Amino acid sequence: MLIKQPKCVHCGSTDYVKNGSYSGVQQYRCRKCGRAFSDKVLKFTYDDKARCVEMCMNNTGIRKAALLMGCSSSMPVRWVREFAENLRRKQWKERADTGSGLPVPGAEWLRTPSAQAGNPSGNCS
Repeated sequence: MLIKQPKCVHCGSTDYVKNGSYSGVQQYRCRKCGRAFSDKVLKFTYDDKARCVEMCMNNTGIRKAALLMGCSSSMPVRWVREFAENLRRKQWKERADTGSGLPVPGAEWLRTPSAQAGNPSGNCS
């Protein structure tokens, strides 16, 4: 009988230790990257999530994308939010690495009211 050895979902390593269980599912901790994972099979892969986010961004609609993916309508909303948050983190990290900082094009909403005090019309531009 062939037993499938779990791999770390983060780095792909097979060097891990058992780290307890939760609701009957064995938990592991990777020795290479130090992150926790389980041997539970994911229903939706990262490619599935990316495809669903792409459908939502191309005006397919949340409910129709959920129907096509076979999930509840709250899942695509969660995936779009995760995608937006990851994109925001990546952009801020890139700006910090380049040292460009603020002001950022399209970030007029970040200006404080004191910065707008000289503009009597109240517009940010």
